[in-house]
Amino acid sequence: MKGLIVLDFDGTITCRDTIAALAHRAIANQDDDGGGDERRRKRESWRAVVDAYLADYRRHVASWKYSSPASGASGGGDNGLAGSGDDDGDNGGGALALERELAFLESLCIVERASLARVAAAGLFRRLRRADLLRFGAKAVAAAAGGGAGDVKLKGDGDGGDDAVYLRAGFREFVHEVGGAVGGRRGDGRNGDGDGDGNGWRLGLVSVNWSGAFVEGVLGETPARFAAGMRVNEVSWPDGRITGPSPLSPAEHGESPPPPLLTAGDKLAAFQSLKRASAAEEDEERSREVVVYVGDSVTDLACLLDADVGVVMVDGDGDKADSKLLQTLRRLGLTVPRVVEGGISSPLPRLVWARDFDDILRSKMLDKALVAGRQ
Repeated sequence: MKGLIVLDFDGTITCRDTIAALAHRAIANQDDDGGGDERRRKRESWRAVVDAYLADYRRHVASWKYSSPASGASGGGDNGLAGSGDDDGDNGGGALALERELAFLESLCIVERASLARVAAAGLFRRLRRADLLRFGAKAVAAAAGGGAGDVKLKGDGDGGDDAVYLRAGFREFVHEVGGAVGGRRGDGRNGDGDGDGNGWRLGLVSVNWSGAFVEGVLGETPARFAAGMRVNEVSWPDGRITGPSPLSPAEHGESPPPPLLTAGDKLAAFQSLKRASAAEEDEERSREVVVYVGDSVTDLACLLDADVGVVMVDGDGDKADSKLLQTLRRLGLTVPRVVEGGISSPLPRLVWARDFDDILRSKMLDKALVAGRQ
């Protein structure tokens, strides 16, 4: 029995969302021959994009109505929904509450699409090549480690971001232990001298980040360890539009360029495509592999519930450990215990939470998941 682990990127591998860092890097890269006018214009455009997104989001939450496919019943939007910023509402538990939650998350696609249209119109990523985006990611990690002294800093742009990207504790160690040997072609199931397995596991990644190249730059050498593949949006050349990841197979999607990953449902489809590809590449035993998903936000909700084991990344510790996703899962009536040092209860819970990758490794939960899968 083998296993597949699929990770989210923003807020899971990293300590916080990295879209602002990506945008700041793109702005800092602008040709400044005009006395800084172009950079100033792009900074103003980015602030306008952020402000418009937040305004659209608030309007959507306030006006959204849920209509059950089965009954046609409808209700207001701002009532404890995962994305509403108001978790005090009593949405109850059960299948109907989950259906409503997922419907709301899918409805946000209109907000996300409008935002990407503004990004394209502003030309924030125009004429940026893959090599530029890889470099942005690598420099962002270097800045977090104190190695970015020569970088242009863009703090104070009104969105709470800067150009540094911080990795969650234990990530490098986790990937080295779980991701197998480095070498070979990423995504072909053959990693170096082995078969892409690390202690019985293969790694994959799914993200709604705007640039897979930026993500790879942040990860450094570790993309080679993601033998199951990476499903992340891309910045197209030369227009700088955000498009979806390339299909894993010609039959997977007919649109060209593929549509971007924006919602919880989009992430679920990408997650399921990795599962299908992983099962198809391996023998009959692999087709029964244990699947673990690790994520931190409400856009990971569908993926977490589709996995054999879902791990929720949470900031803080003890009584202070919390997140909107964790609140949402509990409000839906789901029990989410914390992984603890030395192991977790038997049988293995379907959902657990952890502070970081050190938590996961110390808990030995992955060993338990493989053992449970063999039974």
